Amino acid sequence: MEYLGNILCITGGELIRSEKNPEGVILEGTYKSLVYRGKMRVLRRACYGSPALVEYDSLPRRYREAWEAVHGDPHARRKFAPFAERLHEDVEAYNAFTAYTYDGGRKLPDEAIVSYCNDAMILNAVRETLEVMTAARRSARLSMAGRWEKMLELVDGIRADYPNNLPKTAITLKRKYLRYQAEGYTALIHAGFGNRNRVKVKDQVDQAVLLDILSHGNQLPATVAAETYNLWAGSHQAPTITPRTVLNYMAEHAVEIDDSRRGSKAWADEFDPVVRRRRPTAPLLLVNSDDNDLDLYFKNGRDNYYRFKLYVVLDAHCDYILGYAFGDQVTNELIREAYRNAMRHIRELTGGYYLWHQTVADRWGLKSDNLLGFFESLATFTPPTAGLARAKVIERSFGTEWHNALKHYNNYAGHNITAREKHNSDFAQANLKRRPSIEEAPALIARFIASMRALEWKGSGRSREQVWLDGFRAMEAGRAKRITEEVYLQRFGQRHTYENTVRNTGITVTIGDLRRTYDVPETIYRQAVGRKVRITYDPADLSRVLVEGDRMRFIATENVPLPMALADMQPGDRERLNAVLERKKRLRDQNRQTREERRSLLERVGTDAQSLLQAGVMVKEARFGASEIVNRLALNDDHVDGGSIRRKY
Repeated sequence: MEYLGNILCITGGELIRSEKNPEGVILEGTYKSLVYRGKMRVLRRACYGSPALVEYDSLPRRYREAWEAVHGDPHARRKFAPFAERLHEDVEAYNAFTAYTYDGGRKLPDEAIVSYCNDAMILNAVRETLEVMTAARRSARLSMAGRWEKMLELVDGIRADYPNNLPKTAITLKRKYLRYQAEGYTALIHAGFGNRNRVKVKDQVDQAVLLDILSHGNQLPATVAAETYNLWAGSHQAPTITPRTVLNYMAEHAVEIDDSRRGSKAWADEFDPVVRRRRPTAPLLLVNSDDNDLDLYFKNGRDNYYRFKLYVVLDAHCDYILGYAFGDQVTNELIREAYRNAMRHIRELTGGYYLWHQTVADRWGLKSDNLLGFFESLATFTPPTAGLARAKVIERSFGTEWHNALKHYNNYAGHNITAREKHNSDFAQANLKRRPSIEEAPALIARFIASMRALEWKGSGRSREQVWLDGFRAMEAGRAKRITEEVYLQRFGQRHTYENTVRNTGITVTIGDLRRTYDVPETIYRQAVGRKVRITYDPADLSRVLVEGDRMRFIATENVPLPMALADMQPGDRERLNAVLERKKRLRDQNRQTREERRSLLERVGTDAQSLLQAGVMVKEARFGASEIVNRLALNDDHVDGGSIRRKY
């Protein structure tokens, strides 16, 4: 706005609302219509370098009121013009406030510097105005009363244009001015910025007492903390303080006291310096796992509000859920099952089992359940900082997108009880009859996990699963850590409780409530038969197991019985039967070949078990050894009769 002569004018650019001027009050079309119909007076048309000037008082009333609601009455500003003309930037004030430091080198924030510079500039204008006013009143022999009320009116008149911290009563404005005159620029700096001339708690002991009160774990409110401190102040001749002062100290020393006041977790979330990190450049470089109280209600008998514990294994490359498991509570076996599920899913996606390079998992059960050894057998294990949620990538995944996906289900339980977004208990009660039972949970949770895997990844136009697959295919060959099925079962499998014996019928083991029989591979049969072994299995795939015994380890596949009746034969059964018969024949042939090779060797050295027995010169140890030889020969279809060996051909 400006004056043309003595007429107050407003420019067309100020009046017209546009993207560049959202505070305008008239649309461009309305503006042109009002000018054309003579509803407002244009004193100067727009030309290059000069905006159009509209007489302010000629504006229709509705537009004047709209303007003044935002910008105030422009006529009222005119009486403050002489005072505003005395406002001049104080360069020395800017230099002083910019150079000011406190608390070991901290600087004033930019907004505080601007405000304090305005304070100094206004108080400088007050000084000049007071000098002129005082001189005029003295020459006219008028009373000096009311000067500060007049100064306050002038200061209030320019507050909108010059934001400041100056008092809003005449007496406090006078005190502020006098302190400024005596102390200079530092008188304007608040005690919260280390200005010791402004604080009431100046003594180090007094401050230690106040901070100790504020550090109390009961999180004393400002009123109680002030009362408690003032008891100390009253007995030690120290100034009392108000709750406002306490709040200032809370804010100023939050970094120091909040660890004790609010707890280490709250302190870490707000004040512990954040280490910004880039996501892994490829899949399977870093996986993170954690448990979550799944926010879905299920029916469990009379309990209509039952919730499962969900354990999730996540690839940090694109927050892709590799595996999961759920149960009544988090246990050692639940965690292992989640990782088994992750490996099975990796095989579904890639066709093979692949290990990752690094694992970040919660510290739960690391010692008591020996999970540390399990994690370290898979990859480099790095537990997150205790109590620091942001140290785990997976925590962010349990946020907005997670709950938006859960909201598709009628049994959604809402955010946790401390969240802003509360659970609608009325809606939950109305949907009790539609609530799924715990028997329906596996399918429902699988559907939820599938929806999370299908979410678009950060505006890429691709699902998280596709991003993961593309990254895996583009990964350098040397970074992929493929493992065999034997290693998979050894590291991820569940070990059977009891030992089993390898017999000529195979390995029969009871898993759950079912007895299953597994075939021993032909290559290991002679070594394994008759031995005690331990079985390790994958609960989700019992078609094969890992067998471990004394100096042997092998994969055994489940036996598929052959039909007795020819009429029951299916395609492929004849081939399997022939293969079994051929295997039996090969075993006998191997035994025969072994015997012949042994006899050939004994003939070359001119001895055999029979001659040694008849010689009668053997010591006890040799006789015992020979007896063992005879016993083994007897097992190989030879017959011992009356001290001589009769071979059956």
